[in-house]
Amino acid sequence: MDQGGESGDDSEMEDSFSRSLCKKRLGLLLVSLAMTDFLIFMSLSVLAPFYPKEAESRKLSNTMSSLVFGVFSLVQFVVSPIFGKIALYTGVEFLFLVGLFVGGVSTIVFGLMEYVEDSFMFMSLSIIIRIFIALGCSASNTASLIIIARSWPSLLTTLVGILETSSALGYMVGPALGGALYSLGGFILPFIVLGSLLVIAIPISWLLLGKREKCEIVVENNNYGLMRSCCNFNFIAVSIAIVCCSLIWAFIDPILERRLNSLFSLSPTIVGLVFLLTSAAYALTAPFLGYVVDRRESLKIPFLFSGFLICAISFLLLAPSKWLGLENYNELWLCLLSLILLGIGSSLTIVPTFVLLLQSMTSHKGEMPKHSYVAGIWSCEFALGEFLGPVIAGSLVDRIGFSDCLNYIAIIPISMFILWIFMYFKMGRNSPLKTEVRVSTSEETLQSEGADETSSLLNEKSVHRTQIYT
Repeated sequence: MDQGGESGDDSEMEDSFSRSLCKKRLGLLLVSLAMTDFLIFMSLSVLAPFYPKEAESRKLSNTMSSLVFGVFSLVQFVVSPIFGKIALYTGVEFLFLVGLFVGGVSTIVFGLMEYVEDSFMFMSLSIIIRIFIALGCSASNTASLIIIARSWPSLLTTLVGILETSSALGYMVGPALGGALYSLGGFILPFIVLGSLLVIAIPISWLLLGKREKCEIVVENNNYGLMRSCCNFNFIAVSIAIVCCSLIWAFIDPILERRLNSLFSLSPTIVGLVFLLTSAAYALTAPFLGYVVDRRESLKIPFLFSGFLICAISFLLLAPSKWLGLENYNELWLCLLSLILLGIGSSLTIVPTFVLLLQSMTSHKGEMPKHSYVAGIWSCEFALGEFLGPVIAGSLVDRIGFSDCLNYIAIIPISMFILWIFMYFKMGRNSPLKTEVRVSTSEETLQSEGADETSSLLNEKSVHRTQIYT
């Protein structure tokens, strides 16, 4: 009897130790994902304070320089769903690390554009190299979403919020660091520093990821089932919201620097700090909002339409809008306030969208295919908006000016506010977008509020179709 008791105690201690070790591994994994998301989004925003001026010195218009900003997201739009599916076969860790390598090396090469004086060559090479940067960063970003969805099914919104905070911090530090390094060492220095950091992150990420256990999953080849899951009104509405969220978020990147210089004659370093405000407001609010949504899922849609309303107000103040009688009120403090509001509004709109997209899709049998598809689709839709935002902004500013451009673009968040507030009050209690997230494994269905964060790694999978390493 004593031996049996001792055996039971030993088994319980081993199980407790395994769970503790698993939680530590998950914590290190989260650090790795957050760190790389931070660097990835720095590479997207680092050129904002000085690239438009460099393009202008080579006789390129707002529209042309906006293409360099937008092509990053255009590539992300095209390849994110593909990477979501590739991850099932190559392994998520492999996709993650290779993406960092391609993105880092390409970022270093982009710095060499300083030595290209011809306008056509400068524009062409800028776009080509940004495509390679986008391929690498998209691979890593899509892989990180898949890993989050599989490793923490019960804390999905909170951890998406944390990754969004890391991304926002990258957006925030990118322009500030870019402006400072540009002032210190010219065009090449920001890209050499950032590209080197991405390359250095590869061995660090590999060590933090550690030796991942083999996971056996169902790979569904039923493309009809996937298409059917996307053919419903909720999915279409959420997808439009995601595109509009990212369009709003990226809209001012290529046009704000010239506006600030024309009104206030600010240095690249100060311009970088001004860009910091929007991302800082986003970074400070995203984790809190993710935490709230995980515990009060009924707030997802109210957060969404409230965020669109705040974004509309921020655009009208930034213009400043003739509709508000502020057309001649060009004050720096009003500009700064509008950028802070834009960050808060963007946080309210972006954070709930991943879970809303997950809920809007018809359930698949295998957990991993579903999350990989959702991660790819979400990244694809977000990237589409990030491409459209800068391109539309540059085109409109060249044709109708900064103020009128923001007046008219404010119609987008106003329209989304009206659509989602109407949907919220017209939805029934049992609408998929109002129900709690349920994450399925082979043994049971885990409800969002009650699932243990270690369950997806500790549970044995009973199915066997395809083996991957995550």
